[in-house]
Amino acid sequence: MSPIKHAIATANRINKENEVARAIHYRTMQHVPLDEVYKTFNDNDTDDYSFERDEYAKAQMLITPTCKIPLTMNRYEKKHPNKNKVECGKRAVFLNKVSDDHVRVMIKDQILQNHLGDNTHYDCCVRFLKTVDELNKQEYSFTSCEKFEDGHTFKLESDFINVRCNSYNNENETLVIYDDVYAFTKKIGENKFDNLIATLTGVDSESVTEKCSNQMDSCNNLMIWKTFQEAEYVTAYGEDYLALPDTFSINFTFNRPPTDHYMKPFFAAAEQSEDYLINTPGCSIPNFGRTLNFKEAEDQGKSCGDRAIFVYKLSNEYFTFRIDDIKMRIYIKRLSTQKEVNANVSGYNILILGMDTMSRVRFIRSMPRTYKYLKENDWLDFRAYNKVDYNTFPNIVALLTGKKRSEVTKLCNNTMDTCNDIFLWSLFNKKGYYTAFGEDYLRLPDTFTLQNGFKVPPTNHYPRPLFITGESLKGNLICMMKKPSAQHLLDYALDFSIAYKSNNFFGMFWLNSYSHNLQNIPTLIDRNIVNFFESMDNSGILKNTFVFFLSDHGIRFGEARMPYESYYDERLPMLYIQVPDSFRKTHTHQYTNMVINQGRLLSPYDLYLTMSDLLHKDAGTYIYTLDACPQCVSILKELSPDRNCADASIDAKWCTCHDMTKLPNDDKKVLLGVSAAMAIIQKKNREIITTKCTECEILRFKKVLRAHIYTDSFNTRVYYIIVLLTTPGDLKYEVVVEKQDTLRVIEPIDTISTYNSKARQVDD
Repeated sequence: MSPIKHAIATANRINKENEVARAIHYRTMQHVPLDEVYKTFNDNDTDDYSFERDEYAKAQMLITPTCKIPLTMNRYEKKHPNKNKVECGKRAVFLNKVSDDHVRVMIKDQILQNHLGDNTHYDCCVRFLKTVDELNKQEYSFTSCEKFEDGHTFKLESDFINVRCNSYNNENETLVIYDDVYAFTKKIGENKFDNLIATLTGVDSESVTEKCSNQMDSCNNLMIWKTFQEAEYVTAYGEDYLALPDTFSINFTFNRPPTDHYMKPFFAAAEQSEDYLINTPGCSIPNFGRTLNFKEAEDQGKSCGDRAIFVYKLSNEYFTFRIDDIKMRIYIKRLSTQKEVNANVSGYNILILGMDTMSRVRFIRSMPRTYKYLKENDWLDFRAYNKVDYNTFPNIVALLTGKKRSEVTKLCNNTMDTCNDIFLWSLFNKKGYYTAFGEDYLRLPDTFTLQNGFKVPPTNHYPRPLFITGESLKGNLICMMKKPSAQHLLDYALDFSIAYKSNNFFGMFWLNSYSHNLQNIPTLIDRNIVNFFESMDNSGILKNTFVFFLSDHGIRFGEARMPYESYYDERLPMLYIQVPDSFRKTHTHQYTNMVINQGRLLSPYDLYLTMSDLLHKDAGTYIYTLDACPQCVSILKELSPDRNCADASIDAKWCTCHDMTKLPNDDKKVLLGVSAAMAIIQKKNREIITTKCTECEILRFKKVLRAHIYTDSFNTRVYYIIVLLTTPGDLKYEVVVEKQDTLRVIEPIDTISTYNSKARQVDD
């Protein structure tokens, strides 16, 4: 064989031998059949110059450049000793591990009965072998023997278990008839906490529990990170999925940061359990949306008509239009332009897009496209935004002025024009912002109408004149001529934002027509809202604009208010915020606080302070105290997890920070609450002014429809939530009754029947 062929053959042989070696190496502790060892070698391979390729060559078990260990095969013959079979005895007590830390017992009674002899009965007990420290030495000793019966489950206290069964004779003398031992692996701790605490402190969990009293702050000095801190190390501790009870998140909590850097606040905001919207020491709101069911109205299939004149904007000052000659035989429409004011201000823009009567749950279910868009584009979702009063007006003025309804009514003297300077848009306007306010469906009495509205435009741009020319109801739609009123408002809001995107603007646009009444269908505008946000994004507006997409309250009346979950739904409107990327990058700490605050209790007063904060150059540092809510703060600052309704200036009437327990409708205290509520209802009934020689029939209690109870966080007050039915008219009321020393009805009493002439008579 030539040297070249020899080299090739040698290389092939070595490769095959290495394959065998690797196969055997990776299958250690396994029997390898000879045919598998030699199957890669071919008897036809020729290698004249190899000293190892002969009939005596052995496969190598280990091949390295410096070491070859042959695989020696020994023949083992199985030997069968000719002896009697020996056993250790029959087991009568069997222990089976049913979890990491529990064992279940099964007793074979017949075997133990055979050991009784003349004795009459037996019992069994279990004890554990544990280590104890005596004189600086570890010794072993048994615990006391605890009796058990068949089927009993007990907790592992150590790895080693001793079971004894004793019989008793007529003289009650004890004889051990069964003695056995068992071994199971007991973890250092019973769960993650026990194992982790042993690693971090070198102390078992029982000792830590005794020393710390379930509060880790009191024994943080035991932690290993404290030792490193004392050596001037920088320390950090963090964990995700805080809902789990295994580590420091449930019974063993750090109320103060245990290390220099502590990530719990970040995860606490973003994570939520399925049972609660938020679950903080100060406020727990159950996830009522999982069981709340209500049906939206049916689409009547109407439209606002066909457009005949189409207007296209060419710039901020010019537009063109196209006329459909055929349709213009029927339609004529006037067009108008508006002036623009120039300014040059730096700062973040504010756009508030509101939808009336839109709880968070209703929004998620009825507007799935918009909800999906917000999630995919990282809008912040505030799960515990709680209203502060009954209807739209007081919740809007709290948002826009930071004041209570009573104070605004006093300041404005029933006309909004006299106090426009207290509104946010006026504060922004003074700083050089362009401002706009608009709403559709002007016949509604909920916003500023009952306060005589704004006769003078409150902002630079005020589209009210467009809508007072003639909104009309067509099926489920509120139309402004040939286009839904809400679409008019969205288009106007987009145009306003584009016009001033190079300047600064504050705009508030409130949509009533698709969600205010039960006959309105939010789903019909779902796609339009997505298109609006996408147009804002494509136009570059969102790069420097905070968008607050929110509501005032949930559904307040009708069949949707009958389930007990509607108590929460009506009080928790939606709140989503789009934060510009530029803010996230330049104000990382403030943005992190906003992320955390998604899991905190909020009120409209906090939002007022937030927008005021954004008006200032150094956002996140603005400090201002509201008379209406002294403890409210901008959400650019981290809100305390201990925050409760009182801190957010949310009255007990509207507070959602509690679970509720169902009561029987005929409970004595419920009926006492009904009596107190009926006294108030009947008093108002008698005060109604009627035409001469007529009077209102007195409303009388008919029955309780539902009743629930909860206690405040201090366990000093009890609250009863009662829905009652009256006659005549079958009017329904929801009543909140407080019990401390005496019963007290928290007013106002809410009518939850669908509005009609009878309901209005009683309410007035």
